[in-house]
Amino acid sequence: MKVEDFRLEVEKECHVQGLPKPETVEERLGSIKLRISLADDACIDLCFNEETKTITSALVIDEKRVFGINGYPRTGQWHLHPREDVQKHVRIKPMRIKGIIREYVRTISKLKIK
Repeated sequence: MKVEDFRLEVEKECHVQGLPKPETVEERLGSIKLRISLADDACIDLCFNEETKTITSALVIDEKRVFGINGYPRTGQWHLHPREDVQKHVRIKPMRIKGIIREYVRTISKLKIK
């Protein structure tokens, strides 16, 4: 996957899930950071590295990560940082963008972010 493909997939799934269009926070050769603004104090940050295919993401509220999903395809390592203990790493099966965004939507609905 290329950076532009990642951006387009995230935009499409945000549209499908009723989330705001992501904004590009930073883009470099082969990597991108997108932000989905949810409220003044809440957002989802997603980062992608084209070379390693790494995806890191976090739900950030009041400048603190409260949930996250990270994938490192080269090593087959995927984990999430659960709301209950965000420092913890819980192994999960590999996910596609669609699944990642859906998991954030589920988490957001439980937190009642406005």
